[in-house]
Amino acid sequence: MSISVYGPFIFDKDKCYDKQYISDQWDDLDNEIGDLSDACGVYIFSLKNADNYVPVYIGRTSSSAGFRKRVFSDDKFRTTIRYIIENRGLLTIHLLARRKPIQAGFAVISEDDLEYLETFCIMCALRKNEKLTNVSKTRFVERILIPGITGDNGQGGVTLATRTLRNIFNFN
Repeated sequence: MSISVYGPFIFDKDKCYDKQYISDQWDDLDNEIGDLSDACGVYIFSLKNADNYVPVYIGRTSSSAGFRKRVFSDDKFRTTIRYIIENRGLLTIHLLARRKPIQAGFAVISEDDLEYLETFCIMCALRKNEKLTNVSKTRFVERILIPGITGDNGQGGVTLATRTLRNIFNFN
């Protein structure tokens, strides 16, 4: 299964509670990339400063609710927008979705695959920002801390074993 990455899409963080603004933004994205807002997948909020993107939150849609219904939903967005407003940078969103192999549009991703993809993205994002606003899956990654891989290097710097494992994973 091949997952495509879309973005970065910039949203005005002062207008994120304005439902009409958000609807217009999704309409613009759909005009640019047909029906992307209805696709299921994983979304990543980040803050952009110059050429640097700092991940803030990673979420997923369900196979029945696309990005338009989930990304700015109140239940997850309240905590995240507080962090975004309190920190410098432009609010950007990356969307990970699966294109249909032959015809136009996007394919459904199974709930299990969405779960794995979200967990993988959270693990990668925690390498850059330990203050992700995610809660549940960050605990999983903390429980399996591998210094230099899923977290900081720990005491004593990076060992040869860790350096070579990072090379295996292309984390250099």
